[in-house]
Amino acid sequence: MSGVWKWLSKKANQSTLKFIGAGAGVAVGACWVVYLHLFQHAEPPSVNVSAPNGIAAVGSTITNPVVNNNYSAPAPPPPISWSSTHTEPLQNAGPEFDTTLALHPGVRVEIVLKGLFYHPLFAVLCDRPCGVMDIMTNAVGVSSGQPYTTGSPNIVVGGFSIPSELDQGSRVWIDVRSRDKNTIKVLSVQPYARAQ
Repeated sequence: MSGVWKWLSKKANQSTLKFIGAGAGVAVGACWVVYLHLFQHAEPPSVNVSAPNGIAAVGSTITNPVVNNNYSAPAPPPPISWSSTHTEPLQNAGPEFDTTLALHPGVRVEIVLKGLFYHPLFAVLCDRPCGVMDIMTNAVGVSSGQPYTTGSPNIVVGGFSIPSELDQGSRVWIDVRSRDKNTIKVLSVQPYARAQ
């Protein structure tokens, strides 16, 4: 063992070992780069984000995301304008109305379409639990309005199944009623895109 230490203690031998070690390190690094280049074709992950309302939120940095607005329509819902007026409870509601809603105060929402709307549905956000009593439009050949339930008591959705589209300028009226005896206020009205 003393012979090895004697040989290593000479400056000329140390320089030779440094040169050989550095060369070996460079050779190993070059081999690793060649291996990665030839055998490791790491592709960036493909990201597919489903955003029915056009909003995508993902927890990391995404480059070139594919946004899938899956509502099976040739175009997204159009912009709308809307206004609302308060309505009084109906004292003598006929059988065509939900009498529990008819006896409560409500709001009549008027919606004007700013473009063609395929599969027309509208979401109405109220300040308290509400329900749809009636839905009408000025479009010709339209089926009676259809209310839909949501997971929130303050949001109602209503629309039409026939026709499957409403033209630009069409007007829609939705009679929204409080689910109790208190007055309601409509906070927002939006075109609603239902996943098909």
